[in-house]
Amino acid sequence: MKPANYCENCGARIDSKKKFCPACGCQVNAAIPTYQINNRKKAQSVKHPDLNRYMRQRVAWAVIFGLLLIPMVLFLIWRDVGEFTSDVWFSLIGFILITAVLAFFTLRNAGYTWQAEFIQVIRQSKGMQLDFKTDQGKIKTVYGDDRLAEYFSIGDRVIKIKGFDFPEKIQRDGEQQLCVACGRVYPIVEKRCRYCRFPSIDPQDYI
Repeated sequence: MKPANYCENCGARIDSKKKFCPACGCQVNAAIPTYQINNRKKAQSVKHPDLNRYMRQRVAWAVIFGLLLIPMVLFLIWRDVGEFTSDVWFSLIGFILITAVLAFFTLRNAGYTWQAEFIQVIRQSKGMQLDFKTDQGKIKTVYGDDRLAEYFSIGDRVIKIKGFDFPEKIQRDGEQQLCVACGRVYPIVEKRCRYCRFPSIDPQDYI
């Protein structure tokens, strides 16, 4: 029996007739056997324990924040209405549903790895808008400050790692690096981000 084929990027099962992964949209160049996917994931997990720990903490803090926010919102709605009526509970349920939907799309956007080319920067009232064109032709937008915009040059190849919000240059200039967790620029000689203390990464490990 031939081994099942899986996406090189996200590990999802691939139909041999598909040209793009149904899960992450990456082009299928050459699907690889299951045991190779498992070995690659295991090696990356061992090589980057701090990243895995950071992701678990990120999910845990999001859950804790959500649980703490619900009673606060309930109190504010009750104080405005004055009693626990059906309107109070419907308002609370509506808040929970809207928050869950926003969280879902936020996690979905950060939930897979993609590679792209930096195409433009636009100054906005809330900061700098950086646009990237992925290898699948999609436009991905990231917002940051002036220093983040200066870090990238038009045509730079970048990779956005699964679970994080900021893409990093595949080929750095040897002087600076970008924290994929908080989006701050700091010297490449430092092993951790000087702002959030997240460990430095090597983009080549994720290609």
